[in-house]
Amino acid sequence: MVLLADTPEWSRQQGAALLVSLVMLLLLTMIALAGVSDSTLQQRMAHNTRQLNQSFQAAETGLRHVEQQLEVGQLTLPQSTCQQACEVPVSVLTGAPGSAPGPDWSPVPVGGNELDVWFHLVRLGDSSLLAGTAPGSDATLYRVTLLARQGSASTLLEAGYAQLHENAEETGAGVAPQQFQRVAWRQLQ
Repeated sequence: MVLLADTPEWSRQQGAALLVSLVMLLLLTMIALAGVSDSTLQQRMAHNTRQLNQSFQAAETGLRHVEQQLEVGQLTLPQSTCQQACEVPVSVLTGAPGSAPGPDWSPVPVGGNELDVWFHLVRLGDSSLLAGTAPGSDATLYRVTLLARQGSASTLLEAGYAQLHENAEETGAGVAPQQFQRVAWRQLQ
C-alpha cells in the first residue's frame, strides 16, 4: 500500500496546472464575449443615431424646400381654415416606409438612400397680432408639418408661417407678391 506521504510532490499536482489553465481560458473567453457584446451594442447605437440625424437633416431640407415653394407661389394654399384635423395624428409616425402618412400629405423631392419626406400644409386662420411685425399688420397663418423617415428613425417638424397682407403697391404686372415670414418652429418627434 502506497501512502500519500511517500509519493513525490510533483506527482500529486499533475492535474492542478490543467485546472488553472482551463479556468484562465474560461475567464479570457468571458472577457472577449463581453467586449464583442459591448462593441455590437455601440455599433447599433451609432447606426440609430446616424439614421435619426439623417432623418432630421432631411426634414430640415424639406422644410426649406416647402418654404421656397411658398415664397414663389408654387404651392396651392388651403382656402378653408382647419376645424377638427388641425393636430397631427399619432398614426402618422407608424406608417410604412414609402407610403403617404395621410391623404393630405405630399411628397418632398429631397429623399434618397431610403429617405421618405412628406409635408402637410394647413391654414390656421387670420391674425393681426403677430410678434415681429408692425402693429396692425394683418396676416394669414399657415402650418407646415414635415415627416422624414430613415429606416426605423422618423422626425416630425412643424413650422408656422404668416402670409403678410401689407399694402401692396400696384406695379406694371399687377399686385406685388405677398411675403411669408416664419413665426414658429418646433420638433415633435
